[in-house]
Amino acid sequence: MTKSEINAYSNRIACATKTELVVIMYEIAKSYILSATECYESSDMEGFKRDLKKAKQFVNELNTSLNLEYRISYDLMSIYLFMNRTLLNAIIRESTENLSAVAGMLDKLHDAFAVVSSQDESGPVMKNVQTVYAGLTYSKNNLNEMYDSQANRGFRV
Repeated sequence: MTKSEINAYSNRIACATKTELVVIMYEIAKSYILSATECYESSDMEGFKRDLKKAKQFVNELNTSLNLEYRISYDLMSIYLFMNRTLLNAIIRESTENLSAVAGMLDKLHDAFAVVSSQDESGPVMKNVQTVYAGLTYSKNNLNEMYDSQANRGFRV
């Protein structure tokens, strides 16, 4: 994943609701799987393993953040454990076998949570974050991002 992609995800996370965070995590996990596949095709086994480990970390985070008070959480846990096992096997065997299946599962879950996220009106999880303004400003053909530097983001005494 490139620095610009990481910055874009960081900006989205700063303004995200609880359900949007889940959607973003699905996107990031899939992005790492696609990146690992590209590394595999270019015979970069270090990059392949690194990116699959990152994807595995996101799947683990999704699993540990489940609210087990609901029955559907156990079904999601089964899916996440399968994904985790598949990613681990790919790392150990240095193989892309079944990675497309994991990416497909992430896509389906992403689409389902995107629908739920569109109905979530709870507001951003992170409070007191810096406002980011993005647009074509003062620079030809470049996207400039400006931050509200006057905002008090720290502790108030």
